[in-house]
Amino acid sequence: MDENNNNNNNNEQNINVGAAFKDVADKAKTAFKETDFKAEAVNTKNFFIDFVKKPLNTVRAMANSKNGKLILAIFLIGALCLFNVLGTVIYYGVNEYLDVEDIEAKTVVLDIISPIIFLVVFAGSTYLFSGKEKKSVPTVVTTVAVAMTPLVLKSLLYIIYIVINQAISIYFIYNMFASTLSFMSIVLMMYSMKDLISKTDDRDKNFRKILLIAFVAYAILAVLSKLEIYTSF
Repeated sequence: MDENNNNNNNNEQNINVGAAFKDVADKAKTAFKETDFKAEAVNTKNFFIDFVKKPLNTVRAMANSKNGKLILAIFLIGALCLFNVLGTVIYYGVNEYLDVEDIEAKTVVLDIISPIIFLVVFAGSTYLFSGKEKKSVPTVVTTVAVAMTPLVLKSLLYIIYIVINQAISIYFIYNMFASTLSFMSIVLMMYSMKDLISKTDDRDKNFRKILLIAFVAYAILAVLSKLEIYTSF
């Protein structure tokens, strides 16, 4: 009997999570249609200024906001998808042994959907295992997207590296900055989860919950990668 009740509770929780993310998608569409893009451009510029000055405070402020900023999340993930595609196109374009026409459609599709999948998987895992006092799904989605900001900068840096590297070898410099940005994103992701989960006075318990979220998310991404519908970026 208890096992049946647990299964029913798990199924109900999964349904609730799915419904919550569907609602976020609907809200994102509505918000996009109603956006004042001139005002949003100013807000985005201010966000990047604040992020450069105080990245941890920026993530924390987003995690503690009531409904997040879905337009900002769309902009960040959209920029990451765009830079991924441009990076692939430019890489093929400047390589003397390759040609842009050699790019497979699957490669472009993976460049576009992989950041979206990463966001959904990590936001979903965070929301699912955050505890009883859950933050709103828009807040979770936006906070994870903000934590991915260094990956946006890394993808832009890759484009710059491809172009400059044709004249002078700068791989050492690029690798140093790219690795730092990847690490920065991991740190911000950890701090974002810390602010999104239901915390207790037991710091080790909180840490184990963050590890569980990360393990589940990376396990899902590993399976999707094996199925060739996700690639790391």
